[in-house]
Amino acid sequence: MTKQNNTAKPGRIRHYVGWVLNILRLLFIVLLALFLITCLYCQAPPKVLTLVAIILATLTIIPKRTRKWIWLTFAIIVLGLIIWVFLPEDNDDWRPYTFDEELAALEAKRAIPDEQNAATIYKKIIETYDVNDFKHDFIDDDLWELSRKEPWSTQDYPELANWLNGRKETITILMQACERDLCRFPLRPDMLGLEDTTDRLSPMRDWAKLLVRTGSNNIGDGDIDEGVRKYICVLRIAEHAYQQSSILELVTAISIEALGRSQITRFLVLGDATEERLRLLDKSLSKIHHDWVSDWSKILKYEKLFAKNFLAMTFYEVNSKGKARFARDPMALMRQEFKGRGYELPPRTHWYKKFGKLRAILAWLYMPHSPHEAGEIFDDSYEKYYAMAEPDFDWQKVLVKPKLRLKFNYRYMIEMIAQTAGGSYYSIYDLYLRNISDNRAAQLIIALRRYKNKHGNWPETLQDIKSLAPPELFVDPINNDSFVYRLTDDGFTLYSKGKNNIDENGDRRTKKPDGTYTDDFLIWPPKSRKAK
Repeated sequence: MTKQNNTAKPGRIRHYVGWVLNILRLLFIVLLALFLITCLYCQAPPKVLTLVAIILATLTIIPKRTRKWIWLTFAIIVLGLIIWVFLPEDNDDWRPYTFDEELAALEAKRAIPDEQNAATIYKKIIETYDVNDFKHDFIDDDLWELSRKEPWSTQDYPELANWLNGRKETITILMQACERDLCRFPLRPDMLGLEDTTDRLSPMRDWAKLLVRTGSNNIGDGDIDEGVRKYICVLRIAEHAYQQSSILELVTAISIEALGRSQITRFLVLGDATEERLRLLDKSLSKIHHDWVSDWSKILKYEKLFAKNFLAMTFYEVNSKGKARFARDPMALMRQEFKGRGYELPPRTHWYKKFGKLRAILAWLYMPHSPHEAGEIFDDSYEKYYAMAEPDFDWQKVLVKPKLRLKFNYRYMIEMIAQTAGGSYYSIYDLYLRNISDNRAAQLIIALRRYKNKHGNWPETLQDIKSLAPPELFVDPINNDSFVYRLTDDGFTLYSKGKNNIDENGDRRTKKPDGTYTDDFLIWPPKSRKAK
């Protein structure tokens, strides 16, 4: 009897083990089925769907006599991939993929001779630029700001004048660059080029402020014509920045233009603005290119190429023969950047290289077969933004972001990149319009000053200067209506009614009773001074 019990016990154990295995197998099938449903709902890539579907079918509906051949096929494929991962490979001839043909097409359209290119002059001082040269430890912050906003004399602030004197060479080179109308810095629409762009824009902002301070010093010392030349040169630097292709450069150009224009506006109202000086300033302000249709088309092409390169450089690489493949080195971008700056990352280890090949297998399952296929999806995703360059685009409509349902595929990732970028485009357009509004208002102030020079007082209304300025200058582009102009006890005030086209006293910083702020903005006078 005892012997029978001992014999039956292993049988019961096998029975329980089999029962547990069947439950686990059933649970795995259920989870795999749920995963397949989730993949279908989230539109996973076809390769992933096919793989999951084959595994699920092999576990359920495919006859048992066929299953072993399917599992054998899987085993052979996996074994082949393992062998491939551990095979030696030469990675020295590969670099992150970029869309070089599209870049070459953009560069061809903007090519100019070096002797006409202001960028060749800027490069002379970009290479020697040191942010420490623009520190002002010798002077307090209030005076440093005042020297940028108002004329000042060498006699009153000798230390500041001496600081400017030590930068004469830079100022001379900047004035030479401003004599050229055209400026084309090389395009590099990728993450590595982004740092090159910021390294260029930072000194350009400092140079503009340097010229403003120098011009204000010239005027304070009585050399008014030289001071006006410095202010005009600031506008030329802004023009040069406008001719570049990125949103970052556009925003920088607007800020530099605003910096120079604010000093010009002050001079027009309070300075010795003779007719010859008015003519020069009017010519300089009207010369600045403000054409949203062409500017936006140019910028969008660059921004789209930047996004395409960002994805391509992350997931693809290319060799000197032009052959593309999935990237093996996740650190390739950083490695390339450090190498360009004279640093070397630690060499790739044996296991790091194997991990890179495994990463390429996963990329094959998820990403498009080639970077050009991914690029076409970018083209489709950005197509809607080109409508923003059309003259009849309705900017009054509220931007409604389409709700992107979560998807496990590369198209979703690309659409998210495009949509994230698109969210800022309305703000860019508002900033662009505000800048045009300020520019038109500054040209109106030239007409106002001409009237004062002739009659001895500011005009009663803008109607009095209709014959002194082109009709378009009287239209505020923000609301397609007129600016608000009023005489005051000590001069005049000029402002825009903002997007809502409601006169709310000309100060967008004024808090209304309901807790909101006005969207009006003052053009003149600045907060600290009044027109006289």
